[in-house]
Amino acid sequence: MLAEITIENLAIIDKVTLGLGSGLNVLTGETGAGKSIIIDAFQIVLGARCSADVVREGAERAVIEAFFDSIPASLAARVRSWGFECDDSLVLAREVYQGSKSVARINGRLATAHMLREVASELVDVHGQGEYQQLLDTSRHVFLLDSFAGQEASDLTSQVSGLVSRLAEVRAMIRDLSDDKSRAREAGLLQFQLNEISEARLREGEEEDLAQERRVLSSAQKLLEAYAASYDLVFGGAGEQASAADVAEQAKSVLGEAARVDHDSKPALDALEQALVWLEEAGLHLRRRRDIMRPDPERLAWVDDRLAFIGQLKRKYGDTIAEILEWTKSASLALDQLRHAEEKVAELRQTEGTLLDSLGSAALGLSDVRHEAAGRLSAMVADELTGLGMKDTQFDVHFDWTPDPTGPSMRGERVRVGPVGADSVEFLLSPNPGEPLRPLARIASGGEMSRIMLALKAVLARTEGIPILVFDEIDAGIGGDAAYAIGSKLAKVAEWAQVLCVTHLAQIAAFARRHIVVSKRTVSGRSVTSATPVDGDTRLAEMSRMIGGPATRASLEHAEEILVRARGTMTQL
Repeated sequence: MLAEITIENLAIIDKVTLGLGSGLNVLTGETGAGKSIIIDAFQIVLGARCSADVVREGAERAVIEAFFDSIPASLAARVRSWGFECDDSLVLAREVYQGSKSVARINGRLATAHMLREVASELVDVHGQGEYQQLLDTSRHVFLLDSFAGQEASDLTSQVSGLVSRLAEVRAMIRDLSDDKSRAREAGLLQFQLNEISEARLREGEEEDLAQERRVLSSAQKLLEAYAASYDLVFGGAGEQASAADVAEQAKSVLGEAARVDHDSKPALDALEQALVWLEEAGLHLRRRRDIMRPDPERLAWVDDRLAFIGQLKRKYGDTIAEILEWTKSASLALDQLRHAEEKVAELRQTEGTLLDSLGSAALGLSDVRHEAAGRLSAMVADELTGLGMKDTQFDVHFDWTPDPTGPSMRGERVRVGPVGADSVEFLLSPNPGEPLRPLARIASGGEMSRIMLALKAVLARTEGIPILVFDEIDAGIGGDAAYAIGSKLAKVAEWAQVLCVTHLAQIAAFARRHIVVSKRTVSGRSVTSATPVDGDTRLAEMSRMIGGPATRASLEHAEEILVRARGTMTQL
């Protein structure tokens, strides 16, 4: 249950803390007081997208926090699986900064807006005025029906979607392989590319070896001079200067005389002997490098050309020689398929037939699940509508299939099957006895749409187990007995779910267990919104205002009559 929501610096709201209870909670107040802003804030803290425009003028950020004192065990387990501590309560928070940046938190720890939306999907169903248009959009009806049908419909829809995607891939391959000219062009191109790579005689590591050789060739003259000078210094001598080997030999001779007397100098003598061995080794190596090192412009040009050629191949076939060689394997397989296209097409045709059979079976199974669910949905919605003052209204779900000679066979006819199946689903209504069933958009008035939406929400939310329902001005276009019916239905729904409702009608507000008045006043030249629970005389005064303006004896008596009637209705629920 949503126990409390705190809103700071959002639009015209400075700071509001809204305490809610179980059952039906209603928000009332003058137009523009901020009722819908509170609903917007609730959606923001549940992960809805928002812009920096929502931040109150002059504030750095808007902050919304929602405290749920009890949540479903399945949701608590999911939150824990994300790494958050969670028992049977939950705190969601959202901070929206100037510049569109926002921060989400779950139980005080950083989270993502996507996580907030995941929480919302199990916890809350928010109905806004824009959902009327969704109800009139027939393409949405199949999703509403599947939501009611449950997990079996969801699993079958996923299966159908996967088969449709796979069938499209197979048919695309068949089209490509069946086009002789295109196949010949593609085979010719692949053969040319494979020949180009084969003639290049690439080997892994070649590019690195060539790069090293190029570095040596481009510095050949400097290297030659360095080797020659090093050899002279180490072994050959330079002019009157003795070489390092000569100096070491002299030192060894002198130290040898001393070692005959002082045996402790023996380690130094051994080291000099070892140094002479290493100096001789270094001299031999330097001489070899000096003798073979020669500038070779022709070889350098060849290495540059080879590296440039490898670079061209990399731009075409892969970032490395290893990737180019790997590409040749897949290209060879593709070329083999093109050369054996007829056999491959025959194989793909068999796969296509198998997929069509599987798709037809899955789509038919999904359609059967939907038909069964549609019967239950129609009965339950009709029952809900009866309680909403639409006793003689018929509600039905119409199904249709679109013929398609390339589609799977379903009950003897080939039909079109898309990612959500073969069924075109549309909700039909007959509000009066003797009238035929027609699409909602053609016959439902604004007041009827409000009640139909409430009936659907009551059925769908209950079957989905959503514990919190939010209705923003579901009373659009209604009044009188219809308003009493909606208030009564909301109170009935509130027996198994917490309901938060924004309303302008006293007949609906009278059914609330908790009535909150949202008001706006000016403080220091700025608008400030407050939310105050009302009861007793203050509630009567608010309902009097909703009936027709300032409280008078007559309007207060009328408000009392409305409350008495609502209480009487609730005792009969």
